[in-house]
Amino acid sequence: MEFEVIEHDDVISIAVAGDVNPYTSKSFKDALFEIIETGNKNITLDFSRADYMDSSGIGSLISLYKIQSKRGKKLLISKANEDINNFIRLAGLSDLIAG
Repeated sequence: MEFEVIEHDDVISIAVAGDVNPYTSKSFKDALFEIIETGNKNITLDFSRADYMDSSGIGSLISLYKIQSKRGKKLLISKANEDINNFIRLAGLSDLIAG
């Protein structure tokens, strides 16, 4: 799993490449939490290069969403494939999917 981080004025954009599964979910969560600790900004996760995400990834997204909500900031997911988007919707996180 790889991450590319681009910071804009009020947004941190994080491109995620690879699978989010039980073997990578801890590094996924740790990397995301390290990134959000560096600033109080909105976050967009670009999943255009991610192929798969399971429930461990959803758990990380829920944790990240809660932190962002407490800060009054947004978390959005963009460019995810249909399978990942469907999984996010099934988890009740439809509001995170960027239109």
